[in-house]
Amino acid sequence: MVRKVNLDLKVPLPAAEAWRLHRNFNFTSFSANIDKQAVNLVEETVAVDDGGRHQMRRTFKMVFKTDPVPNALRGVLKTEQIEPIMREVWIAEVYEDEYSYQFTSDMAFFGEKLKVSGRQWFKPIGDSVCAYHSRAEVHANYFPGMNGLLERAAAEKLEWAMSTFGDRAVLFLQQPIDQQPE
Repeated sequence: MVRKVNLDLKVPLPAAEAWRLHRNFNFTSFSANIDKQAVNLVEETVAVDDGGRHQMRRTFKMVFKTDPVPNALRGVLKTEQIEPIMREVWIAEVYEDEYSYQFTSDMAFFGEKLKVSGRQWFKPIGDSVCAYHSRAEVHANYFPGMNGLLERAAAEKLEWAMSTFGDRAVLFLQQPIDQQPE
């Protein structure tokens, strides 16, 4: 079974500013820190399509600051096995299209048995407000009886993180530029 996470939220920023921030790796790092994680950039590339638009690709690893693996499982399951590898693709100049930004997440331990993917975009509402749209799917194919638990846990975490985008954006922008994480 696939668990879906669909959010449509108002963000107190113009759409272009929210889009710029959404793509900013410093903001990604800031958000990860709120979640008691860190991010390590693996690769970032830019390609220009025939229309002159910049297609961006980024891969990074989420690293837990505290070990989330229960003590009883630490002999069999290592933290680095469940740290997600995130892959993002977006068109830099386009934020209103439903496929402007797409992401997938993989974990070494679960491999193809736990898939998280989605897309996000912004629509202007007014001069200082936009709509943030997010569609994601979580699919587990691990063990009967555990699939629903895995999907629910991953979907709840994903929904919480996506639902706090506006608050995180405001917090990030309130920091003096020289104090924003590199």
